[in-house]
Amino acid sequence: MFRQLWGGPMTRLCEFYECIQGEGRFTGTPMWLVRLQGCDVGCPWCDTKESWDGGGFEIDPAIFIPRLREANQAIRWAMITGGEPCLQNLNPFTAALVEAGMRAALETSGTSPITGTLDWITVSPKVGMPGHKEVLQSVLERADEIKMPVGAQRDIDNLLTLLAKGWAQRRAIISLQPLSMSKAATDLCYQACLKHGWNLSLQTQKWIGAR
Repeated sequence: MFRQLWGGPMTRLCEFYECIQGEGRFTGTPMWLVRLQGCDVGCPWCDTKESWDGGGFEIDPAIFIPRLREANQAIRWAMITGGEPCLQNLNPFTAALVEAGMRAALETSGTSPITGTLDWITVSPKVGMPGHKEVLQSVLERADEIKMPVGAQRDIDNLLTLLAKGWAQRRAIISLQPLSMSKAATDLCYQACLKHGWNLSLQTQKWIGAR
């Protein structure tokens, strides 16, 4: 399993590419998607299991980010995801984004402490996964958005349990995202959003055949 890099200048990546964000609050926004390597959560339905182990490649953010910026100066946002990106120290990476005049968004499972300077934090809670990692209250309290993957009613019940702890008093955006775009999960999310006033997040990148 990939080890934490606390305080190191290097960041280990799985992949990166320019895209139109297809999920959550920034749906439709051009972004660099930067997928970091390493994950200890172990979601059975994960579609990026290649990011779990110690593979990938190391980059120096101070060199990598300016080149990313030059490659497409129209893109001002970077979405840092994984894997579980918070296993790594995000301070060097986000500092390089700030230096390059870019904005940093993060998507995390909420199971590891957050580091770095971030403009937007999306928590996608992973409850009861094989890695036996708990969603941290300290991370939930910083969330600008919670984007819950939903495959069955128990996932909505888990979300309601988290909300009952009071962290949502910050008025974070709450979105439900159907797993695997299945009709049953989509119908379940649709009805729950109507009932609770939440948002529906569809993986539009898959609908249009993009990454």
